[in-house]
This record gives sequence, structure tokens and C-alpha cells, in this order.
Amino acid sequence: MKPILEFRGVSRSYESGSGTQTVLRDVNISIFAGEFSAITGPSGSGKSTFLNLCALLDEPTTGEIYFDDVPTSGLSEALLCNLRKNAVGMVFQQYCLLPYRTVLENVLFRFRYLDMDSAETRKLARNALAMVGLEGFEDRSTHQLSGGEMQRVGIARAIALKPRLLVADEPTGNLDSAAAAQVMRCLQQLGEQGDIAILLVTHDESLLKYTSRHLSFNDGLLTECE
Repeated sequence: MKPILEFRGVSRSYESGSGTQTVLRDVNISIFAGEFSAITGPSGSGKSTFLNLCALLDEPTTGEIYFDDVPTSGLSEALLCNLRKNAVGMVFQQYCLLPYRTVLENVLFRFRYLDMDSAETRKLARNALAMVGLEGFEDRSTHQLSGGEMQRVGIARAIALKPRLLVADEPTGNLDSAAAAQVMRCLQQLGEQGDIAILLVTHDESLLKYTSRHLSFNDGLLTECE
């Protein structure tokens, strides 16, 4: 099986007033469909930089990132944008939902720049909501939802186009333990379907029980944990 995402010798550095700061150091890893990977480490260890590179929002200083076996450094900005739009879904700590719009309208926002038939987009949006356990919520306003339900709407929006990769940055950070468990079970079930890879950045190691793989960063170095 070929990996969805592969890092080969990837480092990332930034220039600052005090000189060059290396945030990631020689990262080598392959990410496969069906994996639900947790990424942990102290603040400033390189987690967010790694996630931005995975989502193709940033470029490595050295090394190469392959997406579906294609080196991304050779892609034009237009092709990278198209890849991000269609093959990568993103979920954030903040729900980023449209206020006073319905649940369905929020998921349909994922399709706003795509030339797709409206009936097809509504079908995809409804399917995504069913996948996260929100069938029947389509006409509810977002202000009627709990925190866990709002985050699941965010996940539905991220997966509506059936991306190859889903990246989630602290998606349970604003939730109580019951709502966090609800969201984690949702992500776990998505990962078990086998056709998507999920990367989750978290500070909460109690969530590791939901994941199938544990990656840890410290001072820009990646370690795979047993």
C-alpha cells in the first residue's frame, strides 16, 4: 500500500531577528489510509508546523513532501490550492461555523467555490452529516447546538468532499470531557472506514486510546511511540 502522505528528510526553519530558528529537523514518516494518528509534544516542539506542512499550507526548507506519491515541491500554486481544496480537510479548536445559519448551510459552505450541481452538493453534505451522527440536524440553527455537536458539524464540513487526509488541530480543546469523547468517537469511526488518514494534534494524552498511532515531537524531532 502506498502512503497518502510521505515526508522525506523534511526540515523547516524560519529567519528571525536573532537568526535562524529550526522548528522541524529531518522528519521522515509515511502516513497511510486508515490510520488515526495522535501528535503530542510540548508547546513549541514543532507540532503545528508539522500539521501545516501536512495540510500543504507551508513548504519545507529542505527535504520533500509527497502526496499520493507526487512530490509537492514541483506543483504550481494553482495545483497546490486544488489539492488542498479537494484532498485535505481541516478541523480547528474554534468551530468556525457561520452564525445563525443552519447546520446544512454550514456544511454546504465547503462547496462555495466549486462548480458542482446543487443537488449533488446537498447529497454530499447530508451524507457527511450522517457520517458524524447528525442526521436530522440539517435545519437546526448553529446556536441551538451543543459544543460537541458544533464540532461535529465542523468535521462534517471537512469531510464532505471525501478528502484523503483530515488534519485536526486541538479539536477537543474547548470541550468538556463528555463532548470531547463524543468528538473522538466520531473521528475514530471515520478512521476505521479505512479510506482516510487522520492527524490529530492534542495536549490531552487521555485521548490516545481512540487513536491507532502516536507521534511525539520534542525540539523539532519526531519520535514514534509504542
